Amino acid sequence: MSRGLDDLIPIFLAEARERLEALRGHAGLVADTPEALEEVRRQLHGLKGAARMLGLENLAALCHQGEDLVTGELPVSPEDLLAIVDQLQAMTDELASGSGGTEGDRHARTEPAAAPRSSRPAQRREGVIGVPARVLDEATERAIRLRLLTRAESSGIEEIFDLSRFAEAGVADREPRQVLATLAISLRQLAMELDRTHRPVLELLRQHQEELVRVHRQPLAPYLRRLERHAVELADSLGKSVRVTVTCGSVTLDRRLMAALEEPILHLVRNALDHGIEPPEERKAAGKPVPGALEIGARGEGALVYLWVRDDGRGLDPERIARRAVELGLLEPESRASVPDAELLNVVFRPGFSTAGTVTEISGRGIGLDAVAAVVHRLGGRVRVMGAHGRGTTVELQLPAVRRGERVLVLAAGGMQAAVTAGHVQGFVQLSRCELSSEDGTEAATFQGRKLRFHRLTRLFGEGGGEGEGTLVLLSAGESEVGLAVDRPLREEDVMLRPFPALAGSHPVFESVTLLSSGLPVPVLSSRLLAALRPGEIPAPDASVGSRRLRILVVDDSRVTREMIRRVLESGGCKVMAVRSAEEALLRLREQRWDCLVTDVEMPGINGLELTRKLREIPELRHLPVVVVSTRGLPEDRLAGLEAGADAYLTKQGLTSRELVQLVRRLGGGS
Repeated sequence: MSRGLDDLIPIFLAEARERLEALRGHAGLVADTPEALEEVRRQLHGLKGAARMLGLENLAALCHQGEDLVTGELPVSPEDLLAIVDQLQAMTDELASGSGGTEGDRHARTEPAAAPRSSRPAQRREGVIGVPARVLDEATERAIRLRLLTRAESSGIEEIFDLSRFAEAGVADREPRQVLATLAISLRQLAMELDRTHRPVLELLRQHQEELVRVHRQPLAPYLRRLERHAVELADSLGKSVRVTVTCGSVTLDRRLMAALEEPILHLVRNALDHGIEPPEERKAAGKPVPGALEIGARGEGALVYLWVRDDGRGLDPERIARRAVELGLLEPESRASVPDAELLNVVFRPGFSTAGTVTEISGRGIGLDAVAAVVHRLGGRVRVMGAHGRGTTVELQLPAVRRGERVLVLAAGGMQAAVTAGHVQGFVQLSRCELSSEDGTEAATFQGRKLRFHRLTRLFGEGGGEGEGTLVLLSAGESEVGLAVDRPLREEDVMLRPFPALAGSHPVFESVTLLSSGLPVPVLSSRLLAALRPGEIPAPDASVGSRRLRILVVDDSRVTREMIRRVLESGGCKVMAVRSAEEALLRLREQRWDCLVTDVEMPGINGLELTRKLREIPELRHLPVVVVSTRGLPEDRLAGLEAGADAYLTKQGLTSRELVQLVRRLGGGS
């Protein structure tokens, strides 16, 4: 094993463990689920690429054998697939044990001429990063200061509980104004004290994050140099002559981003050598110099880093791409003339797109460039392809230099919430101001002289949706745009993204999940996948009673209370409409079916108890579950509510979110 590759072994082993775990999780589903078969194929392809990068040829060959198994015409046997996974596991375990790979791999590895051999095993650094003592000392000091400041905030939390108990006791006071005045003064003083404490906490956290970000930034040159050596070896194996140059200077990139990009950049290099640069005879016939030219480069511009792979080979044929796009339904034949070549070239990043006619050991399975785009998009970046037919190709990646988490826009639709990467949001348009049309199940909105395809978030959740209501969110999807119709945008948040859980099943556009500051988990969709989504891939509405979202009508004359209860119930997965009076509630109850009514007692006009009595007199609403939520908490108040026909009576001062959601689900039939 070359010493220049030793530091990649721990990264490879970590990746291999994740991929093998994913393979085991999907292997048993390949016979019945096309999505599982596709995931297995992707995982094997990725593992093969990483193994070949390190010269682990036996392991790469076994991955290729697995690919042949899942891409063949015969039905895939889960047992045969698991047997291959077991063999891959044994190979990676042997590599992890320190033997340096299987015997076959050691013989198959091609050592670069410039790499000196060592008589002793190279010491591996198991993901270790050198941290200066100064950085460690300052981080420790900040941690101590943060702990002291949070103790001060803890005392403020205790004081808030004291004030809440004071407020609860004051509800029944004969002079509530005095209670409210005292409460207002106390809360204002407490808010000022917490603000003074919270500001330095935020500043310390900012300093801490910036220091850790600087530690994570690593120079790109060593990785690109190793990639240069791999490119030369790969070109030799293909019988091609190539001159590789690396241009990156002192550019640095977050090591976590670098690790995620290793496979995509490796694929771009392989693609350039396999499909781009021509064999020597073909280059001579075309009047091109031999060897071919391959450039791997990077440059930094402020908070961004640009990475590119450029070759002087065949280039991309726009007409061939157009024909393939028409075959896949990605382009209408009559619209070809109106699509510029620069825009058409980027169709190669659409899921499943490939113009390769044969399957080779290097590429050609149609799972490469779309995977490159998916990774870059997930990291908050963009990818584009440039070039001309016969004169070479450049693929450029634009990425943030550091990973500070992701900023997402939280969206609400049909009582559910989802998120999109904030950097991909281009703007908003009210659907009511658009001219809507539909063709072959695909909706489009025309506004300001432009026409844009869009999807409804409610339908992505498997629900129906309003035809002309809500907001159209304009999303960037690489070189194109796509719209997403939602009830309303909520807010932006800084979050950490996690892979979409395997237990949650596959989804055509939801590719990750995150926890909001409220603790609510929400799916995060990919605008790139959304742009490629076809009507037949949209989840069908689920009509089963146990899985449908309950429709809840909330009645309260207090705007704050309506909003609080609405948020609580929507976060629990319910569809909620909130109205301010019993008279309006009666109208809404006659317009459509509801699963539960949540009402206040004291309201102008008809109060909550009178509303409940009226419902019990209407045959079609007689059995509608009613939950009373009131500040009145005396035994006689509860008795009056139950006598009026309410199914449950809760007090606002003792109400918890979980209690309300569980009660509504139980009464409404959603549990």
